[in-house]
Amino acid sequence: MKKFEDNQKVQRLKPTYNDVWQCFSACSQCYQNLPITYSTCASVLEKKFKNRHTLAKTSRCDRAFTSNGRTADTAHEKAECLNSVFADKPCVPNPLLSVPTLPTHTQLFLDCVSISSEKVESLLSNLDSDSAIGPDSISPRVLKTCSGALAHPRSVLFTLSFAQGHLPSAWKSANITALHKKGAKTDPCNCRPISLPPIISKVMESIIASDIKSFLFSNGLISDHQFGFRPGYSTLDMLLLLSQQCMEILNARHEITAISLDISCAFDTVWHPALLTKLSSYGVQGHHHSWLTGFLSCCSHRVTHDGVPSSPLPVQAGVH
Repeated sequence: MKKFEDNQKVQRLKPTYNDVWQCFSACSQCYQNLPITYSTCASVLEKKFKNRHTLAKTSRCDRAFTSNGRTADTAHEKAECLNSVFADKPCVPNPLLSVPTLPTHTQLFLDCVSISSEKVESLLSNLDSDSAIGPDSISPRVLKTCSGALAHPRSVLFTLSFAQGHLPSAWKSANITALHKKGAKTDPCNCRPISLPPIISKVMESIIASDIKSFLFSNGLISDHQFGFRPGYSTLDMLLLLSQQCMEILNARHEITAISLDISCAFDTVWHPALLTKLSSYGVQGHHHSWLTGFLSCCSHRVTHDGVPSSPLPVQAGVH
């Protein structure tokens, strides 16, 4: 029994060992070919090892799962169980519900985008080399190192994708890593999904997102009371504003009534048709709207557990 448990530990640590060895080999190659110091290589290796060790120690979902009266013991059964649980979360109450008509908020329109080689090279060169690899198995280290050579062909590919409103199906798939949150580790519902789409898809997405945010901010289409996901603003600004309003009311000897609302699983329940309709009402139309429609349709994800992938399942709602 002891030998069997030791064998399991070896199998669990094998990916970590391989990852550290690959990082060490890459550092050695850099040391031979580039003017960098050994201390730089050592710091990269140390950071990689610490991240992997901390993740493995605190957040693994490595026990047998029990869901709907069935027990999942093997890595494949666990992956399928987790994928099924995660696929059931991002659903709207009635996906066939008609989207309500929204008023038009602006007469301006966002339609065109410039995807230059310089912009693509800048994004690729600023990638985090230690980011997790997506389902396409293309390392961010490769994209970053070869950013100069890849910038032009990628800009051509991105421009074509934008013009046609079409994305390769591989760009719309994602691997999911399950991290334990709290509660019993035997309950798959206590695991949090971490989505890992292809990095090249995230680069294209960041270009479109930056264009949309620039359009909305520059034309005053975002409320002054929007504090989240807005450059230069934070929840602290919201608290300061609320505190000021409360003090003014108290000084005037009036009563204060506050209502706090929270949306359960907000990002998991984003209704795609409603999101596209709202974007259109704010002037995001034409090629941008077509590309986003393609980006949100026919998406899929799969869970990888101990290196064993599950079958892919469609994404009905939510965002990566």
